[in-house]
Amino acid sequence: QTYYQDNDGDGYGQSSSSVQDCTQPTSYVSLGGDCNDSDPGISPIQLEICNGIDDNCNGQSEEGLIFINFYLDNDGDGYGSTSNSISACDIVGGYITVGGDCNDNSVVINPSMSELCSTNFDDNCDGLINEVCTPGNDNPAYASMCVPSISLTSCNVYTGTLLAASASPAMSSGWISGPDVWYYFTANGVGCSFQVSSSTNDIAVELRTYGGTLLKSSNGVTGLGDEYINYGSLNLGQQYYIRIRNANPSIPGGSFSICGKRLTNASSLNYTSAILYDTGCDMVYATNTAGSTSCTIALTPILPLGGPVLLASGSTVPLYSFTGAAGQKVQYNTTYSATITLTFVLPMAGGGTEEVALSKVSDLPLVVASHLDLDLGSVFSCPTKVGLGNLVRASTWICDAVKYQWKFERMLNGSLYLANGNPVVIEAYGANGTRDFVLSTSLGFTAGTEWRVQIRPIFANGVVGSYGTDYQCLLFKGTAAAMPLVEQGATKENEITLKTMQTAFQLYPNPSHDGQFIISWSELSEDGVEIEVFDQSGKRIHQQYAFDEMRTSVNGQSWASGLYHVRIRTRDGDFTYRWMKN
Repeated sequence: QTYYQDNDGDGYGQSSSSVQDCTQPTSYVSLGGDCNDSDPGISPIQLEICNGIDDNCNGQSEEGLIFINFYLDNDGDGYGSTSNSISACDIVGGYITVGGDCNDNSVVINPSMSELCSTNFDDNCDGLINEVCTPGNDNPAYASMCVPSISLTSCNVYTGTLLAASASPAMSSGWISGPDVWYYFTANGVGCSFQVSSSTNDIAVELRTYGGTLLKSSNGVTGLGDEYINYGSLNLGQQYYIRIRNANPSIPGGSFSICGKRLTNASSLNYTSAILYDTGCDMVYATNTAGSTSCTIALTPILPLGGPVLLASGSTVPLYSFTGAAGQKVQYNTTYSATITLTFVLPMAGGGTEEVALSKVSDLPLVVASHLDLDLGSVFSCPTKVGLGNLVRASTWICDAVKYQWKFERMLNGSLYLANGNPVVIEAYGANGTRDFVLSTSLGFTAGTEWRVQIRPIFANGVVGSYGTDYQCLLFKGTAAAMPLVEQGATKENEITLKTMQTAFQLYPNPSHDGQFIISWSELSEDGVEIEVFDQSGKRIHQQYAFDEMRTSVNGQSWASGLYHVRIRTRDGDFTYRWMKN
């Protein structure tokens, strides 16, 4: 008897491993023909299944099974690509049994779609383009979406066709009939520009509200040519229609393209930040005005109400440049509402141009506080003497001041000098348009006397600044009986102007936006320069020294925004300056 080795225990042994014996050996069977003796599911009695294996060991695989075609469905629209198919007896991942998709990268193109007049491709994969098309976005109720680009230097382009386009059903009075195609967009800015081009049709373009009201139309070219819609009064977030109409229905419709742009975004008509304005030199900012040809800022007082509207041109404007119709200037301690208007010069149909203005009230009000105290630049000390008839000068010129008022208080040995129990005060105005003052005996100044000095600015709008709290010392040459001088070291017997920080040192930028500033001086100090910075409470927050140099920088990036006092100490005296961090 012949026996066959059965390793998988399925009752069939492999024909290549047999023995002849009078008794059946262990692990051997009397039936052979197993073509895979390591798999009990494969033997001559098994059914053939769809697995790519010869299950019944007859030398064939998948014989007698049904094979069908499967098509790759790359876009998941339920239709596979005819050009990418396989034949199989079971389901294959990513493949489906329905083919016919002529563009397997677009879910809106397959045999179940309707042919649309608004496209220039084969929507339903029947091999024809716009053969008998459905109106689709020929009706505003089925308008296609378009999105204006976010830059004037680029387009978001959309294409369509008027071939077989039908007239729109009337939604309200004034809707012109005729073959047309509709698009809708959501306003992503307060202004837009649409250019519609066609090499086939004489087209007209309309901009309408979502309710159907006509806002603007363009049919400036008779025959072929580009039409433009430029508009600057959109409401952010609202929807609008762009309508493309065949202006000559006797000529069958063809393809067209739309270039949609946004003129500017909402933040372009706003301030960079909320700033407390404290001097006429401060700037008003409109942000990101790229592409515009002009910018106008109008300030309307809202607290208190009733003042004149002030106008200025430019995207970065000094506060003193704002002027009312009768020459009025900015009023201090007033809050203004600011309307920023950008103007764009844009092309029109036929080759011309038009101006489109975009306006918006800024989200942030403009708060104009009182001027800073005018700082003479040093604490009470008298490093030098001046002569009668000489000229003294304020340390800083306030941008919109027209003159200065000077206040001199007589001192004796560093204390107020009293005459009949009252201080001796001389108060007078300097000449218009200057920061200078002439010290004359006719005003009451006498040789050998000592005074402390304060000044304040007078503005064109009648506002008077503050004297502040800082003083400068003034000593006249000569002596007088019963009026001993307080000598402050070795004084120089030459005529000089009142020494101030402006003439000895330079501090810039002021104000500073990043918290850093530079101090430079014109000559080396023998003992170096000490720099101290104090906050508004008088606390010293910074100290540094400079030796053998004529320039140093101070880093205050970590300090809070606000007003600081910078004191510069040299062997010739102390000089104080006010510095603003925005």
